[in-house]
Amino acid sequence: MRVEADGLYLASPEPAETVAIASSPARRAPGNSFAAASLIAKAQNSVYDITFGVGAVLVIVFTFFPVLDQLRHSRYRADIKAQETAFHREDRDRTSPLPSDTKKARDKKLEELNDSADDHEASMMYSGWWYGWGMLFGFLLLAAASIAWMGSNHSRTHRVVAAIVICTELLLVFIVYVVRSQSALRL
Repeated sequence: MRVEADGLYLASPEPAETVAIASSPARRAPGNSFAAASLIAKAQNSVYDITFGVGAVLVIVFTFFPVLDQLRHSRYRADIKAQETAFHREDRDRTSPLPSDTKKARDKKLEELNDSADDHEASMMYSGWWYGWGMLFGFLLLAAASIAWMGSNHSRTHRVVAAIVICTELLLVFIVYVVRSQSALRL
């Protein structure tokens, strides 16, 4: 060991050619093709990561949109039921007969609530088409990113996750195909 002002060093000198290679300007030059290839590989990996993330988000969002539509539809039906219950309670506590203008106002209110529920139901039926396409696009992004992740230049974790995602997508497609085929045979 040698002790110098800037630190400790091994007593045996390193071979001259090793030092020359390590400090060679060709190795550290910014235009080096190895460094450019490494930068391109990192950019491709981040594109695959972003594609996977966007696909996952699309699948999750478009999976829950129909559920949210059903909950909203239930809310419309609950509003109708609550209004009918309120009218029933008013009638139960009433001692005199219901005036005709009040009956017309009640019927109009219930008709408006039913129209809103029917409009939402029609909108919900139309939206299913968009939800299907959104989910398909999300699954395609997931599949493309997963296939890219299965390359040998990715970590083992990426390759395992990619294989699981691809297998799950194939299983889901197969299940949907079988269910749709069976329902088409029943018609």
